[in-house]
Amino acid sequence: MTPHSNLQARLGYHFRDAALLVEALTHPSYLPDHPEVPLSNQRLEFLGDAVLHLVLTDALFALYPSEREGVLSKRRAALTKGVFLTGLARRLGIDEHLRL
Repeated sequence: MTPHSNLQARLGYHFRDAALLVEALTHPSYLPDHPEVPLSNQRLEFLGDAVLHLVLTDALFALYPSEREGVLSKRRAALTKGVFLTGLARRLGIDEHLRL
C-alpha cells in the first residue's frame, strides 16, 4: 500500500509521485516542529488555485452560455469560497490526512 492510499481511492486518483501528495497535505504550521520536512503546500496551493479557477471558468462558461461576465465571476467566487471548499475537503476526508 502506498502512503494515503485510502485518500487516493476516495479522490479517484493515484499519485505517481507520492511525495507530491504528502507535500500537498503539509501546512506551513507543520514545518517549525518538523525541520526534516523541507516543503509545505504553499507553492502547490498557488498552482492549484489557478487550475481550479481555470476548470471552474471553463465549466461555467459552457454551462451558462448566455450569462454575462459579472454573473459568471460571482458564480465562480461562490464555488471557490473557503466554506464551500472546506466542506468538500471534509466529504473527501482530506482533513484527516492534513499535517498541521
